[in-house]
Amino acid sequence: MLVKFQIIHKLKEKDFIEIIKSAVKLVNDKILKEHPPYCEEEDLPISPIFTYHTEQKSCSLSGICLDLSQYAEAYYDDYDSTISMGFYWGAGAAIDEVIGYIDLYIETIKSNKNIIQIIKYEDTNLQNAYWLLTKEIYELEMSLRELINFLLFKNSNDGDICSLLKNKVKIRHSINKFFFDENQENEIFSLDFTHYQQIFESYPEIFTKSILDDIDKIRIFRNSVMHNKGYTSTKPTEFWDAKDRLFDFITNFWNSV
Repeated sequence: MLVKFQIIHKLKEKDFIEIIKSAVKLVNDKILKEHPPYCEEEDLPISPIFTYHTEQKSCSLSGICLDLSQYAEAYYDDYDSTISMGFYWGAGAAIDEVIGYIDLYIETIKSNKNIIQIIKYEDTNLQNAYWLLTKEIYELEMSLRELINFLLFKNSNDGDICSLLKNKVKIRHSINKFFFDENQENEIFSLDFTHYQQIFESYPEIFTKSILDDIDKIRIFRNSVMHNKGYTSTKPTEFWDAKDRLFDFITNFWNSV
């Protein structure tokens, strides 16, 4: 289990390393106090790994990993279940606990006036959640694509979906019919959630404002997940609720045709 950071700072490399070691010691002391006895002294719960360092005239950038494998090995079997991004995790409350330890490490580093910025590039605790969310979004998007294709076919001339599609959305690139045929796809696979919204808006008798709002919630959350960044205006609970309502809508649609 690794958590990777880049840190921009105004410290000499030697001084920076000491700051990191002090912050890690503070976290380890907290873990050992809350979980005595832990293990052999040389196998501390969290250890730092210094990966790279580069300097500009006024500041430096250093790469640092926190290795939490000893902590995970010792404690992950002690918990039953918790929820992260709406998923139940077998590792349980240890995930919530380790997030607290990482937050303590970050706040300790940031309290130093010579630290300019801390950027987190990987957090193994959330990695599986994002992978599973990608699966959920994939299944919903494929269901929406099938529904869109059905609607466009019904309103097209002799099945010419592409011509009808061009009247509803702006296609940003040329259509390669050979590529689509080779992959058992069609023009719908060139679209994103913004396009889906535009198409659905042209069928107000089918897609109500609440359905369009749910699609927008999915779009916003999907962009955060696909780009591996923190979610903004759509929270995980809102995503799950919108996804469930949309799947109910899709089921009801097919039952009605």
